[in-house]
Amino acid sequence: MFIGLLFASLAVVGFGLASVFARLGLQRLPPKIGTLVSVATSFLFSSILVLIFYPTDVMLLAPMAFLWFFFYGLITFPLARLFNYSAINLAGAARATPVMSISPVFATIIAIIALGERPNFLISTGILVTVIGMALILGDRRSSAS
Repeated sequence: MFIGLLFASLAVVGFGLASVFARLGLQRLPPKIGTLVSVATSFLFSSILVLIFYPTDVMLLAPMAFLWFFFYGLITFPLARLFNYSAINLAGAARATPVMSISPVFATIIAIIALGERPNFLISTGILVTVIGMALILGDRRSSAS
């Protein structure tokens, strides 16, 4: 479990850096082109790593697994990234990125409905804290804008 939490923490740092790098890149590119460059780079880099370290595992994947990952890649990479980059371009990384922190709420709701998962007390508390934090961030933005 510790390794999983460590990887999650590293992912958080990576996503935080990605928002800043996206903002820097979007100063010179429109969001659509930035998304294309980002998706192509991610695909090539990920494909090379998977084929180097797990070539036989790829061949053993069930066709349904490929289908689910296809839909995952279709939604997260081009569509969600385009929306994210557009938000960063319009509002800035510091304003747009905190809104992304609400994604665990949607992931939990979808996991409960689609997968039958049942969150424990700590996960439910974390979701509640996330929602409260998001409300505070958005509330502060409105009050500072006037």
